[in-house]
Amino acid sequence: MAAQFALFGAIAVAAWTDGPEISDGALWATILGFALMADGFLLAVLAFGAMGFNVTIFPEPANDSVLATTGVYRFVRHPIYGGVILLFVGGMLLVDSLIGLVLALALIPFFWAKAGHEEVRLIERHPAYAAYRDQVRWRLIPFIA
Repeated sequence: MAAQFALFGAIAVAAWTDGPEISDGALWATILGFALMADGFLLAVLAFGAMGFNVTIFPEPANDSVLATTGVYRFVRHPIYGGVILLFVGGMLLVDSLIGLVLALALIPFFWAKAGHEEVRLIERHPAYAAYRDQVRWRLIPFIA
């Protein structure tokens, strides 16, 4: 969790400091940034709704957790992480921060690894997770990764 919040902080600092720009304020970056942020927000909100009281900030599933397989979880196993990635990447496009974008893209391998760690724990807690993982191809972002 400390590494995750440190990366979030570094992205925020990069967003608000003067540095190299991505597009010099081009319209395409604004449109793409807004679209990615909207998609990320929607993905995260749908994931929180489908997960209900199972949401935790820690990588370990709660003792009383129930395996979430409905809603957006029919398409992707870790949609909250995917939503966070899309939010940060889109935000860096909107504020036109190249360093922030590079740091936001670093969330992809970070959350990929964190999700892999969580999947080991989920199989231990919920043996049905192995079959679910085999059925749901996408790990972070539906139809992409």
